[in-house]
Amino acid sequence: MPYQSELLLFDEIPENVLDGMPQQEEWEEMDASRLSWEIALLEQGKETEFRTVREDSGLFSITGREGWPRFSGRMRYRTRLSLESVSRLGLDLGRVGGTARLTVNGQNLGMRICPPYHWDISETVKEGDNLIEVEVANTLVHRIRERFSEYMQIGPSGLLGPVKLYTLKKGDRQ
Repeated sequence: MPYQSELLLFDEIPENVLDGMPQQEEWEEMDASRLSWEIALLEQGKETEFRTVREDSGLFSITGREGWPRFSGRMRYRTRLSLESVSRLGLDLGRVGGTARLTVNGQNLGMRICPPYHWDISETVKEGDNLIEVEVANTLVHRIRERFSEYMQIGPSGLLGPVKLYTLKKGDRQ
């Protein structure tokens, strides 16, 4: 898988060396199609606060035809996730045009600069409503004042998805 590492050992190892290793976790996909997003933009060098541009929206490329082709800056996506019970839960953002920082119920879970954009959100979710916030930053090419970057086309930007939720199927370390 791209952006992943593997460790290969070329030596004799005892047969039982893996017995003490943790079992690999297996995640099962849940339906996340019901999520709708509030989308806000903060154009670098032009704005100081996010401005809401869509409410109750699906995902699309901010720099695509439906959006703002010359946008450079940060995009904030907010949604509410309602849970009847709490279990081991993972969140995968799918495709992201830029870097992604995830916050769940006000707790910053860190940034990803490349795929996979996947987090274990088990420690931050609760029964009932949960606020999911994703902040994506794309290129600043349209803020740089130099001749060659002026007409540069920006690739798809923002949270492109599909966003998927996962529950732990087996290998739970409770």
